[in-house]
Amino acid sequence: MKKISIIIPCYNVEYYIFQCLESVINQTYLNLEIICINDGSTDSTLVLLQKIAKTDSRIIVVNQVNKGLSATRNVGIAKSTGEYLMFLDSDDYLDLNTITSLEKFFITNDLTCFSYNRIYQNTSKIRKFNIKGEFSAENIQRKMIGLMAQELSDPSQIDSLVTACMKIYHSPIIKENAIQFTDTSLIGTEDLLFNIQYLEIAKTVRIVDEPYYFYRKNNASSLTSLYKPTLFENWKNLYKIIEKIIENKPAEFKLALQNRICLSVIGVGLNETFSPKSYSDKKKRLNEILSDSLYTNSFSNLEMKYFPFHWKMFFIFAKRKQVGFLLPMLLVIKTKISK
Repeated sequence: MKKISIIIPCYNVEYYIFQCLESVINQTYLNLEIICINDGSTDSTLVLLQKIAKTDSRIIVVNQVNKGLSATRNVGIAKSTGEYLMFLDSDDYLDLNTITSLEKFFITNDLTCFSYNRIYQNTSKIRKFNIKGEFSAENIQRKMIGLMAQELSDPSQIDSLVTACMKIYHSPIIKENAIQFTDTSLIGTEDLLFNIQYLEIAKTVRIVDEPYYFYRKNNASSLTSLYKPTLFENWKNLYKIIEKIIENKPAEFKLALQNRICLSVIGVGLNETFSPKSYSDKKKRLNEILSDSLYTNSFSNLEMKYFPFHWKMFFIFAKRKQVGFLLPMLLVIKTKISK
């Protein structure tokens, strides 16, 4: 039985950490190293971690001043000793048979991806990847960079495979190649770049379209619920890094990145709906973003024919910078995902 290190960054999660750790401690797969890193919490998270650690010798508690998610995950990687590793957000939790169910896959593949349940206040929804099986790392790397052709029929899949959670990595690939998470404040999202770099080295990927992970969407203090004023500029930095990585790859990688940039209008647009600005200032900011050459160039190559009607209208409005129509659509999307 291979050892798996589970890295759990913790910041102000006193209401969630017990359920999270209970789901790990009670895994039917026993050979675990559970690394909990208290990232400068100001609530009782550290006290709870230390209390729970006394009940299970597999738990390692690290206490540090606040460094942020990326740096905290990197600390976990450095301290891990397992041949395989996982990342688990401290306000989420796992099915108790997760690792046992996936063992036959992760011991024969460099990366194993599995699906998840999105947990809302009064309901839950399963995220289906609609693909499963064994793939080359290059194939999945391209999918993470961006959707193409028929894949564009469901734009919601743009980031379904991207998260660092819901995966089991082969630790030597990470450590021997010094792969680390980049500060979110620089690139907007740490997971995509980490996975793209990992897949540069990996050979095979197994996708298991079964929801073993429970992703909590009703945590009001979650980082994903906050307005990020520099998100667009951060993502532009990320795209430049990806462009460098794929400069010698087939043309489909470059088209995939252009498609990601186009679909990112959803993310940057929703980010603006969370801002404290007035409605007219939100429209002005959206127009500024869509007038950037990054978007005007990418939209010139976007194939609209694959989108369902509502998404086709959304991206037509974005391409034409018709923010008077686009912003109301974004507000409707915001309302739906907030329920």
